[in-house]
Amino acid sequence: MTKKNTIFIVIDSLYYERTIKNDYHNATMPFLDKLRCEGIDFTNMYSEAPYTEAALVSLLCGVDTMKKGGYLLKLKGKETIMETFKNNGYETFCNCVQPIVYPSHSYQGLTDEYYNICYNFESLWSYRLDFYSKKYKNNELDEKNLKIVILLLEDNLLFWRKFFKALKTKDKVVSFILPYIDLVGLDDNIKLLEGEYKKFKDDKLNYVKDLLSKGREHELFKIKTYELSEKMSLDNMKKLYYRYKKIIRKMFFKNMKYNLLNNKLVLTPKSEKKGLLKAYFNAIYNRFLYQKIDYHDNVKKAAPSMDRTFKHFESWLLSRKSNKPYFAYIHLDDCHRGEMFYTYDTDDFEMLDEEFKSIDDYLNKLPKNYRGSISYDVSLRYADNCLKKLYTFLEEKKMLENVTIAICADHGSSYTFDPYRSNYVNNVHRENYNMPFVIWNKDLVHQTNKYFHNTKDIPATLLELNGIEIPQEYDGISTLGNNGRDYVIIENVNGGCPDYNLRDILLGIRNKRYLVVMNLNIHKSFDEGSIYAVYDLMVDKDELYNLKDTIDKNIISKELSIIKKEFEILQEDINMNNYLNE
Repeated sequence: MTKKNTIFIVIDSLYYERTIKNDYHNATMPFLDKLRCEGIDFTNMYSEAPYTEAALVSLLCGVDTMKKGGYLLKLKGKETIMETFKNNGYETFCNCVQPIVYPSHSYQGLTDEYYNICYNFESLWSYRLDFYSKKYKNNELDEKNLKIVILLLEDNLLFWRKFFKALKTKDKVVSFILPYIDLVGLDDNIKLLEGEYKKFKDDKLNYVKDLLSKGREHELFKIKTYELSEKMSLDNMKKLYYRYKKIIRKMFFKNMKYNLLNNKLVLTPKSEKKGLLKAYFNAIYNRFLYQKIDYHDNVKKAAPSMDRTFKHFESWLLSRKSNKPYFAYIHLDDCHRGEMFYTYDTDDFEMLDEEFKSIDDYLNKLPKNYRGSISYDVSLRYADNCLKKLYTFLEEKKMLENVTIAICADHGSSYTFDPYRSNYVNNVHRENYNMPFVIWNKDLVHQTNKYFHNTKDIPATLLELNGIEIPQEYDGISTLGNNGRDYVIIENVNGGCPDYNLRDILLGIRNKRYLVVMNLNIHKSFDEGSIYAVYDLMVDKDELYNLKDTIDKNIISKELSIIKKEFEILQEDINMNNYLNE
């Protein structure tokens, strides 16, 4: 295989079924469909987890989500696909670096990196420290776990200082986001942070105990959190609001009407009714919709829009001096809750008119039996239009001849509201895991791959496509020229802080017949676990009826034996790579 320039585009939160035309909604991503018809289209690509942090372990490192230390410490101890490409002579680019939680191991292996958000201590607190704070207050943390908290906090304080320095010196890593940031008070906040860092260094253990005790009352929360808040002038925000308010109103009422008519609410066990009714209300009444154009909010999303992100990448391409091939990783969250469906950081109303016309066209062509989230669907349409513009740029600049474009998601979507779920954020259902994966270049022969694959197979595929040796430590296998897997894995801690020493994990498989998931503890035996979910996919396509309490275990003995084997492999890996042993 010839080494090609490779653009790896990950659009956060794409559910495969919503990206294609079906009986109850029109095509949301017609340009992606064009690439599908010319390249390789994967219909059964599955994430191992329903949320980004866990899903990225497999997607970027080719290993199962909980392996090699899990994802408590992000990508530490794992070789990212960026590192492998870099080690094989590639220039590696990413303008979507979000160094949170464990910043030093967020995106390893980049020769050219650009942050697309500001550092936010609240992320560390909500993703990690709040969990440990509650444990600490209940006297449930031993010295080993407190060492983990010290490690996380130290890494974050060091990066926070580095980020403030980058803002102060206008370093290249913040050049993408600097125009959006109001730097008022930066010197004072640098001084506050330096004071807290000195206190931490003087007595790390007691500093951490004080932080866990005080919570959000701690001095660290008094340091200003900078954000991208200068995205559009107030006059233009007001102009945008009044210019497109009618289209938003139409979207709101059509969403309500069609879901009332067509989206059935199936009341399953009594314990699930409250959650189902909440999901039903949120689908019918999209209370966040008008906020998308609210002129009192100049942030909208933490990062720049997809349009701006692609334009920044295009500028980088035009300014390149290197003769090396490049690997670009671009992660975009415009389709993630709360999804956005227009370029919220531009003053170009000619472009905005086109974007809202695309929304209006979609609304006008809704089939009578439509159901689901219109807001989500038009965010897919927006993403599709951005992809098309990037492709057109590459075509006009004669950059398509030697490029591979790979497009996928990190996981599916929690907010399609089709069907309704009692727990629609973190669950084991298909819409949260099944995602598109399309590979396109001018040399590929069209193929539709219908075999089962996990996202850990994607790094191996991209490497083989470029003739690069696949690292031995990968759990993933290339999808090229093989018949896929008999089943795909689910492997995560079901939301919250992913400390597998203090929490149970979900481990399960999906095959053609069943979805079976176990709730397990890595410090206990498999037999001490419990069945979390069983769905018979032949008779219950929408996965509405959990058979965990009624099914004869003999019927799913094959599936349980596979999960047991996977569990034993995971236990062995954790015994070798447990972060408490460091």
